[in-house]
Amino acid sequence: MTAEVSRLPRKKVLFVLVVFFVATGLVVFTMSDQNSHVHFMISAITDNVKVLHAQLLAFGRDDPYNIKPLSFQPLFLTRDYKTDVRQPVTTRRQDQDTTTFSQSTHKPVKPTTPAVNRQTRKSETKSKKSQPRLFRPKRPVLPPKHLFQQTNRTLPVTRLILMSTWNETGEKTLVHGNVLRTWKLWQPTVIPLLFSNDSALTSRALANDWQVLPLLSVTCGEMPIMRDMYLQAMAKQDSVFYGFANSDILLSEGVRRTVSVISELELSHTRPVMLLISRTNVNFSAGPYLDDVSRMNDFIKKGWPLKDGSSDVFITNRLFPWKNVPDVVIGRLGIGMWIVSYARTMNVTVIDISKTTSAIHMTTKAGNYESHWKPNSKCNHRIYEKLAIKPPSWRCGFIGCAAMETNYGRQNGKIRVTGRNWFRYDPRCLQCPMNLTSIGV
Repeated sequence: MTAEVSRLPRKKVLFVLVVFFVATGLVVFTMSDQNSHVHFMISAITDNVKVLHAQLLAFGRDDPYNIKPLSFQPLFLTRDYKTDVRQPVTTRRQDQDTTTFSQSTHKPVKPTTPAVNRQTRKSETKSKKSQPRLFRPKRPVLPPKHLFQQTNRTLPVTRLILMSTWNETGEKTLVHGNVLRTWKLWQPTVIPLLFSNDSALTSRALANDWQVLPLLSVTCGEMPIMRDMYLQAMAKQDSVFYGFANSDILLSEGVRRTVSVISELELSHTRPVMLLISRTNVNFSAGPYLDDVSRMNDFIKKGWPLKDGSSDVFITNRLFPWKNVPDVVIGRLGIGMWIVSYARTMNVTVIDISKTTSAIHMTTKAGNYESHWKPNSKCNHRIYEKLAIKPPSWRCGFIGCAAMETNYGRQNGKIRVTGRNWFRYDPRCLQCPMNLTSIGV
């Protein structure tokens, strides 16, 4: 480059240097002008952002803001860039903006609103808070936590008297035999009890180490009254719980362990309690013959759970209000769901123990709904209608309406009693008021 410059004439070199310095000066002057232009553009954008922020703060409020359409500062103006005549934000738009800004902190200052509007907003806020959330159903009332602690009372050896009754038929001889042979496996914790006036059936039950009591009160076609069976059993032998199950229900060994755990809680001795078990229907038309319950899991895999939410097993403690129950009978329509609805109305602690106790309905040719075609199948319903004690919906007696359930602990695997997951709790279970004045409640 140096060699090439030295070859040029001196006049041309001077001309090139002059042109270079002039061009450099023009570029510097132009850049300073552009810098002021860029500075103005940045300031205009900042103003526009502030105005938009003020409008967004005012949007959606309950106060009567006088919001005007957005007016943005233009980015390109024909003005003299040498003198910036723009005014500060706080004074330039005080008469237009609904929210003003501080020069030092740039924080929004809320405009003053009348006291009436503030009171209105507070009342509306309280009304919104008082309304229940649709996605969060109301939680059912649970007993105090201290009632789930282990009791210091001296408990009887027998924790459950498990009752049933039936008439012998050729179709269910094998099924009833399975019940006689398996219910006796958990003595003395669980004592099986048969109500019968049949001498042959009584001898068969005694041979399988069952206790037997005569039927003293029947109605509706010689059907046993449910209330009197419980009262008679409580007068006969001391126990923590007394339960009834249909004569074709096969129970797992979990019934002994679950009842033993719950009977050791203070809850079982201070408040009325009801335990329910959901059943699984399994075809037993061709057997098999059983003398133990080791194959329960295999049967459950082949069966299908009952979908209507009813229970065939009802276990209660001594504090359950059986004396107010009318003359409803077992083996007919409406007994299960009504007794659960009655229990919930009477503030009984209803516990679903299906997760720790399995129940199989050994289905024969009679099917799963025998009570529907039996004589006087609706005699219980006639009692409910006469006394005006029918629940608002039969869903109120579903097992899913139980506020508590049993499950196994994740760490130690022990049986525990917990509140049902209230996100899954059906809110319709809370709409079950019953007027029980006609039965002395």
